[in-house]
Amino acid sequence: MKKTLFLAAGILFTAMLVAAQTPLVIDYSYDISGKGTAKTNFLTFTGPQRFGVATQDTYDAKTKASLQKTTALFTTAYQTDIAGGVAFPDAVRGMLLFAVADDTVRKNAGLLIEKAKDGTISVYYANRGTAYLIRTNNKGQLGFPKGTYQKRVIGYVDAKNVQVISVDYTDGKATTGDKINWPKVWDAKDTGGKAIAGAPATVKTTNIIDDWPTSALFHFQGSLTLAFDKNILTVKGSLTPGQGAPK
Repeated sequence: MKKTLFLAAGILFTAMLVAAQTPLVIDYSYDISGKGTAKTNFLTFTGPQRFGVATQDTYDAKTKASLQKTTALFTTAYQTDIAGGVAFPDAVRGMLLFAVADDTVRKNAGLLIEKAKDGTISVYYANRGTAYLIRTNNKGQLGFPKGTYQKRVIGYVDAKNVQVISVDYTDGKATTGDKINWPKVWDAKDTGGKAIAGAPATVKTTNIIDDWPTSALFHFQGSLTLAFDKNILTVKGSLTPGQGAPK
């Protein structure tokens, strides 16, 4: 009975959120050189959740966290629904959080950003043993809810909370994120199900899958625009909440 009421309340809240049509607006900047400052590394977002707001949030070296608690705020307000379903892709959320994290996070993730001659931007990184790929169209646009964002398991997190990458996806020896061989990771011919040295038996590599929303309550639609110039990645745009599972 309680569970039914909980879900009913969640559905009602979601319907109100969608009906309001207040967009999730994102303004992001990140210098991947490791020399970023609060002026180049920040995340601003506003949206339909009145508590889900951050204004030029950045990393605070004293507390070793984001000044405005963006990591928790964004997840609670926009990434997951009240039933635990994913409404905002993990890959994109993780990309946004680089701006409010210590530079060691970038190094350990093996973050790589490429801009092709036709204008397509590709973002690659790994977090907690999962590799992520984000790719725009040739105008730098990333569509929602089903754009090009993918993921696959290529490692695990050890007892010391350190990410360990399978040597199948590095140079064959290293297990750190900075040694990831990205062409190997995103080779569609490479199949999952392989054991990872040192990992629990239940943790194996996986096939490449789309990192699309799974929430049955709501999702976001529209597009974000990425730009990459002189080591600085920017993300700007607004996304409108849509009710129900994405089609």
